[in-house]
Amino acid sequence: MVDIKLGKVFVSLLEYDGIRGFLPSKEISKYKTRYARRVVSKGKELILKVLGVNTTTGFIYLSKIKVTPEETIRYREIYKKHRMVDNILKLISIRTNKPILYLYENIVWPLYKMKNNPFQIF
Repeated sequence: MVDIKLGKVFVSLLEYDGIRGFLPSKEISKYKTRYARRVVSKGKELILKVLGVNTTTGFIYLSKIKVTPEETIRYREIYKKHRMVDNILKLISIRTNKPILYLYENIVWPLYKMKNNPFQIF
């Protein structure tokens, strides 16, 4: 999720419960860009690499240009598979009237420990 304010790009990290990170303008594109909106758009999901974490503020500094095309393809596939597992669990949760966290704790996470890849089982 991308939010652009005053030329600065802020993102919510999906893998970390929506923690906000900062994407500096020099890390958006290999080419010099005047406007961040031309390269990234609001609401778009991006694959980014963590450059560092400010421990005092808890702010995460990110980079788009340091992500290789191979990493982009790999992580898009992983994300797609995890979304598939999550959608299956949402359906099971609705039909069984069990909380989704309960299903993750009792089904997915034990499978992940055994197989290291729960989406192969689904």
